[in-house]
Amino acid sequence: MSTSENREYMLSLVKDWRASGLTQTKFSSRHGIKPTKLRYWVARSKDSGTGGFIPLAEGSVPAPGPVEIIYPSGVRLRVAPDLALVSRLIRL
Repeated sequence: MSTSENREYMLSLVKDWRASGLTQTKFSSRHGIKPTKLRYWVARSKDSGTGGFIPLAEGSVPAPGPVEIIYPSGVRLRVAPDLALVSRLIRL
């Protein structure tokens, strides 16, 4: 099985586990994998989720009020809706 096939397989197992209502340990034993492997892929699935930066178009009108930037470390910044400032902060 290639790396990409294994990744797709494991992410589909994570999806099945979430829908199953089983503990990770029970689900793992039923599918013949180690619980640590399932935990690893559960964590990886969060990394490949919908999170991340949203592209900003040049000249777009910011929403009124502060803009919130959330870094991967969990640090949150609320700043004025200034595209140049937001752009600089994203590049930190």
